[in-house]
Amino acid sequence: DNPDQTLRYATDVLWFAPKDREARFLRCLGMIGTGQSAQAELALRALLKDYPQDRNARLQLALLDIWDKKYNEADILFKSVYQPGSSDIAGLEGRVENYAAQKHIDQAVQMLQSEAERPVAPMPVHQLLAKTAVRAGMYAVAIVEYRRLAKADPNSIQLQVQLGETYADAGDFPNALLVLRTAQQSAPTDPALIRALAAALIRADMKEDAIAACRRLLAVAPDDLDGLNNLAFLLAESGDHSAEAVALAQKARLKAPDDATVTDTLGWAFFKQGDSDSAIQVFNMLVQKYPDRAVYHYH
Repeated sequence: DNPDQTLRYATDVLWFAPKDREARFLRCLGMIGTGQSAQAELALRALLKDYPQDRNARLQLALLDIWDKKYNEADILFKSVYQPGSSDIAGLEGRVENYAAQKHIDQAVQMLQSEAERPVAPMPVHQLLAKTAVRAGMYAVAIVEYRRLAKADPNSIQLQVQLGETYADAGDFPNALLVLRTAQQSAPTDPALIRALAAALIRADMKEDAIAACRRLLAVAPDDLDGLNNLAFLLAESGDHSAEAVALAQKARLKAPDDATVTDTLGWAFFKQGDSDSAIQVFNMLVQKYPDRAVYHYH
């Protein structure tokens, strides 16, 4: 994440070994990171001329093509990287982003459905299909895939969380809660599961159960940011624990001082506590920093 240094050291290597393949690629990444995309494109094409099958160079050139809105060229490169049946799905992931850049995420889902129907389709293809279907708001498709994946790997907590969250996204809170609570029986102290359950309970407007879930989350992960922020907001809304809500919100803000949602919760906790001066100070700061977010003006 330091493109200046990447560019500097890769250039140093190339002074000693001008044909070094990896250094040439890293130099291209450094160029892209420092805003020299045109020079990076030329360097990538030169690299591919010497190493036509270089996977990473193809992927990076395809990403540059997306940025330049050369969508057909990008798709050709991404297709050349992916081999049906392979668990290396970087080419498919690139095709998804190419469709997304054109605001055709539904077509990405259709493309992945075709790939997933192949007898040799590995699990990563089904995982990508599920995630992309969620992005497209095609929750029924995503649920089918996550159920398939969870059946194939019943011990995966992550898949249970993703299935439960997708049910919640679809507005099917009974199934979301059933999946997450059932999974908790085998992993009662897993923070990811408790976090997902608390979020589902909040979305289902089951506030008392959500408060209890947030407290369980903080019992096993005292510094969990979602747990601190959500519990602070729920307690502030309840009106009975405003002092605790402020304390939790302050702790959350110390952990994430640049998180606007956390700062907003702190302001709301101050407001519910009756400390209008502090609340106004927080909300004024948010309005100045994020003038286009209506909720901060409303608060």
